[in-house]
Amino acid sequence: MNLEIKPGQIVALVGANGSGKTSLIKLMTRLYDPTEGSVSINGVNAQDCDIDEYRQLFSVIFQDYSHYAESVHENIRFGHINGTDAEHTVPNAAENAGAAAFIEEMDDKYDTMLTRLFDNGKELSVGQWQK
Repeated sequence: MNLEIKPGQIVALVGANGSGKTSLIKLMTRLYDPTEGSVSINGVNAQDCDIDEYRQLFSVIFQDYSHYAESVHENIRFGHINGTDAEHTVPNAAENAGAAAFIEEMDDKYDTMLTRLFDNGKELSVGQWQK
């Protein structure tokens, strides 16, 4: 299979259950390494790249995404756990994901705890969690 994704292009993979959509993404992001063939990016075999640097090229949300009984800020930061300057990058990530508007409406904004287990905690909708 050959696939070209241009910078800034948004791609949706659509197909029946079991057709390989998730496997393809896991191969592209090196969560899996191929047992046959290769995955290349700009003509470079992905297995020849530093895995940590390579994985920073991607942002993927699987159907089985995780969320944690932590603050809004921490749940966003977990997406780039080794990142620096979280005070600025977390709000930027929320803005880019379309989540900043509903976060700003919460009483504690980015400090809001995301579960009703905490006093003043908030439960998000599935769509809000995905953002």
